[in-house]
Amino acid sequence: MSDIVVVLTSPYGSSCGAIERRLENWQRSHKSFIEELQRHFENDRAFKNLLYRLKRDDLIEIQTNDGKKFLAITNKGRRQLIKLFKIFNNRLPDKKYQKVTDNELKILIFDIPEKERRKRDWLRVALSQSGFQMLQKSVWTGKVKLSNDFVNDMKELGLLSYIEIFAVTKSGSLKELKL
Repeated sequence: MSDIVVVLTSPYGSSCGAIERRLENWQRSHKSFIEELQRHFENDRAFKNLLYRLKRDDLIEIQTNDGKKFLAITNKGRRQLIKLFKIFNNRLPDKKYQKVTDNELKILIFDIPEKERRKRDWLRVALSQSGFQMLQKSVWTGKVKLSNDFVNDMKELGLLSYIEIFAVTKSGSLKELKL
């Protein structure tokens, strides 16, 4: 292909040596173009494989509208996408939770593994902003209601299995805590 392009674009009456030099220059300058073209075809194959897997796992579907086919995300795909954006995009919830006082003392205890350090640090900041006080790094207390948004975010992050929440209705020996 490059030979034809060089021959057709060479000036009339060019010698063989001039055409060979032009061909070498063209190949040198378009090497990245050729590599990009090869990469494109490899990615095309990978793209088709990806589409196959997404359809197989019921994350996308082919729909028809006015005789035209298009890809649409399924409800299962939407849920998975939301989960991916929240968890795998390395973004932790950044909203501030409303502080609502409560008559009951809450004790929140957690043991989150080291590999989940970012989530653990996020939880500490969120608890502090919600009005909880730290007794130890993994034990927090407060006369605060836990908002549904906060609980849902902990659930989305997969933290609920590491957390225990107790509501203290009788003061007993906890009278001395100044909360």
